[in-house]
Amino acid sequence: MKRRNILVAITSLVVLAISSPSQSAGPLVTVFKDPTCGCCGKWVEHLKANGFTVKVQEVNDTSPYERQYRVPRSMVSCHTAVVNGYTIEGHVPAAEIKRLLSERPKAVGLAVPGHRYEDRRVDPSTSARE
Repeated sequence: MKRRNILVAITSLVVLAISSPSQSAGPLVTVFKDPTCGCCGKWVEHLKANGFTVKVQEVNDTSPYERQYRVPRSMVSCHTAVVNGYTIEGHVPAAEIKRLLSERPKAVGLAVPGHRYEDRRVDPSTSARE
């Protein structure tokens, strides 16, 4: 009888784990950002609020990632992110990233250029200055 109860309990846990909402988390976005940049943190929160799973890697210099993920110098911004093989540079709204992932165009990624560390007054939901 004990064995049956244990099997029922294990089966219940497996079913619960499979049906758990946390299992259906959004795509993973890896963000490379300067540890002192406040606007990047707000953008990360914007992504999370829109269903993305976000992994932040704080780095002192984002330029190696800009080169690695093929960001043109004219498109450089305050952080570089990658999601499902695409590069996201700057404060790209979550809706546009979702559209990119849905349409899957032949492209490197999306960018909102020009926001560097000195410009921390950025609204990540609109990509516009306050």
